[in-house]
Amino acid sequence: QAANEWTTASGSDLGSYMTRHHEALRDGLLLSTPRLEAMNAAAIKAGAWGFKVVGSGGGGCGVAWCASRDVADTVSLAMERAGAPQTWIIAEASAGASLL
Repeated sequence: QAANEWTTASGSDLGSYMTRHHEALRDGLLLSTPRLEAMNAAAIKAGAWGFKVVGSGGGGCGVAWCASRDVADTVSLAMERAGAPQTWIIAEASAGASLL
């Protein structure tokens, strides 16, 4: 559903899809950890639109989707206080991968 709405959905709707996908990965495939769940809760409480576990290592990284740089700064600090060893903020999207 999120893929179909990528260009029309609001940021908060896309964040909700992220969180639902995270919950499916956590509950269905057990791809999360107590630390990631603490980071998830902290990110959402701090204002993130959504949170999702990412990567292929069984729960080593998470991504939070935020409305603005100010919110991202707050979320980043909250995630670090919840146990994130390090956070990064990507404030501007790139064009992504392409063929040369």
